[in-house]
Amino acid sequence: MAETTTVLLTGASGAVGQGLLPALRRRHHVIALTHSAPVAGVENIAGDLAEDRFGLDAGSYRALARRVDTVLHSAAVTRFDADPQTLHEVNVAGARRVARFAAAADSRLFFMSSAFTARAHLAGGENSGAAANHYVLSKVAAEEALVDSGVPAVVLRPSILIGDSRTGRISQTQGIHVVIRSLVDRRIAMFPLHDEAPIDFIAQDVLAQATVTLMDSGRTTGEFWLTAGDACVSARQFADLCLKYSTGSALNRVGPRLIRHQMMERLIRPAFADALSGQELRRLDRLQLLTSVLAVDTPLPTCFGTTPELPALGAADSLAALEATIAHLAVPHQRVGAP
Repeated sequence: MAETTTVLLTGASGAVGQGLLPALRRRHHVIALTHSAPVAGVENIAGDLAEDRFGLDAGSYRALARRVDTVLHSAAVTRFDADPQTLHEVNVAGARRVARFAAAADSRLFFMSSAFTARAHLAGGENSGAAANHYVLSKVAAEEALVDSGVPAVVLRPSILIGDSRTGRISQTQGIHVVIRSLVDRRIAMFPLHDEAPIDFIAQDVLAQATVTLMDSGRTTGEFWLTAGDACVSARQFADLCLKYSTGSALNRVGPRLIRHQMMERLIRPAFADALSGQELRRLDRLQLLTSVLAVDTPLPTCFGTTPELPALGAADSLAALEATIAHLAVPHQRVGAP
């Protein structure tokens, strides 16, 4: 059994952080670096990733560094349509500040990146004419910042986060949840992905267990793809499973037509843009940003089943986890995270 250590967790109030906390608390003392409201059940230290020394005075910063054995950096702005400057300040500059702290603490550093850094060539928007996915680009830049810092780190690359694999519950709405609700409610006439496009996701509890397992294994460096890989679902499976939970009460009773992402961007959006309201256009743009890094033919790499600490994920397990999230969201007026 791994030795109990003190872990500084950033982003403890976020969806990833909330998923990590139960598994972390069972084995380690957790200090949450919180920017706003304190996090229940752990020690809290108020700090800000956007400020040098997290906004702490020099003495408090050194005192914190002396206590910490491992830094688990999961804080990030995760909205695909977030302002690029905000993404840079939190995701990139924040990673540099965390690396400096880990060096001062002489601690291990675990950094929660994104599996979609593997598709950075799609995120830039240059080839398709689509808007750039600045979230993915910020994660690429954050990984580069860690390399430049010279601080050894374990880089974790999860894919799209869904709810608990058994209950479907999650603490905060993610972009994929908005898409699921729209499909369940039949509010999307066209889904900008081809039928066989691989949709990769990881359940909140699976990500938490994998992260803590890698921490407790003593790893100090390495890159780990925490994804479904070949066990992912196709866009057609995803859409059909959402429609399984639809009441069919909306005007669109057929469900969405799956079309290639490029067709939506180059033909359909320009043709209908003038007829859409500002809100509808923004919703369409957010959907296109999310699907821009999914519109491929090959699955993401995965470390499940290829890394000794991480058992393989089965396609049936992935499908069951997705269905748990969809079923949870399909309950009328269901709040994300509600029992």
